[in-house]
Amino acid sequence: MPGPILTPENFRPCPMFAPVDYNDGATTGIAVNMALYGAAVWIVYASDAATQATWTFRESTASDLTGAQDLDVVTDTWKLTGTTEALLLTDDTPTHGTQTAGDVAAVDGSEEMYWGIIYANQMTDGYPWLSCNVDDPGAASIGFGVWLLTSARYAHEIQENVVS
Repeated sequence: MPGPILTPENFRPCPMFAPVDYNDGATTGIAVNMALYGAAVWIVYASDAATQATWTFRESTASDLTGAQDLDVVTDTWKLTGTTEALLLTDDTPTHGTQTAGDVAAVDGSEEMYWGIIYANQMTDGYPWLSCNVDDPGAASIGFGVWLLTSARYAHEIQENVVS
């Protein structure tokens, strides 16, 4: 039997951070409220560059990132590397690893796409807001990030307070 069909009823896409040139300075991501969801699938893309940008997942007590601290959890991650066409059309199996979500490094000279999942129960009690910051790697590199929130805890409600 095939897995569940992804429909708007069982996941919600939200921006992690807008498309950005990482070299324009550090980027503070958009916070999502994990008190409303059981998990957040994250997807991060980085374009061609010879330097690395590092994503840091953060948890906080409020949507304005009050009391923000690094989210230091070990999570399964997957990665594809290549040109844009290769990322879209590849038959390659993604590279699987286990990394600390607080330090997911990317760009090594080719386009890369990373993804993984963070479960709400991995977050510290009292820190329901999840965000992602990106450092300034010192060289041009375009990228973006997306959250796919899933396992809504209050499915009967429209989740209007998900994004800060």
